[in-house]
Amino acid sequence: MPSNTLHFIGGTVGGGFGGKVDTVTEPLAVLGAMLTGQPVRFMIGREEEMLYCAPRGAERIFIKDGVSRDGRILARKFRCLFDSGAYTRLSSYAVVKCAAHLPGPYTIPNVYADVYCVFTNRVPATAMRGFGVTGVDFAIECQMDKLAHLVGMDPMEFRILNAYRDGDMKAHRREAKNTALIECVQVAAEKAKWRIRDAFKRMSSRKDGGGPRAAVQATPREPILMSRPASQQRTVYDRPTPPPPEPTRPPAPPSPPPAAPSHGAIRFSSVFGARRR
Repeated sequence: MPSNTLHFIGGTVGGGFGGKVDTVTEPLAVLGAMLTGQPVRFMIGREEEMLYCAPRGAERIFIKDGVSRDGRILARKFRCLFDSGAYTRLSSYAVVKCAAHLPGPYTIPNVYADVYCVFTNRVPATAMRGFGVTGVDFAIECQMDKLAHLVGMDPMEFRILNAYRDGDMKAHRREAKNTALIECVQVAAEKAKWRIRDAFKRMSSRKDGGGPRAAVQATPREPILMSRPASQQRTVYDRPTPPPPEPTRPPAPPSPPPAAPSHGAIRFSSVFGARRR
């Protein structure tokens, strides 16, 4: 059916948060209207909603960290599996969002991530509020609590120590700006009457960022280059020196045109670009 034969009239439906991304009842209502020639309203019940409509995709996340003795996270490795269900729908977009969000709001100089969209024999997953970020955030914060316990630090102070500062370089090579995790943790600790040391109360997201923390770390897939200021947001790649050009030979003389036809008619040759008899 040509799309110009359809007329869609949308009403005020409010926020969707992913619930209005997929079409479930709409195609059935359209088909019913075509078959009957009458207006059709189609509504599914709660049981059908749970059986046939797309849920939030299940996730399995593995995190491995390297932490120094003073509590700074030096390396983080992710392996994330997203259950897409039988079809992709928007799960591939969730995978991209997950990879872009790593490693969370923390400055970690070495980050490695493998994120997979996996097909399974389940109802296809789709967008739901914060999809691609909500699950990985939960996993990251659980990991932060475990690390703080292992290194013997207060979990609030551990987050403040590793939080982004303005000017830091993110794992996907974007400069951190307008950061405020330190201030959020400080206010949360104050409201919860959670005692943190004065040194961590004086820390700020606007201080101690940038500089060495903004350097783009070299990876095995690229050469070590001179560092550039983080504000430029550019990566320089060394190009190999091209080989010297080979000596050119003079062009061969053009071949003579074919003999003119004997019938005397004037024709235009698309090969030689000239009229000929």
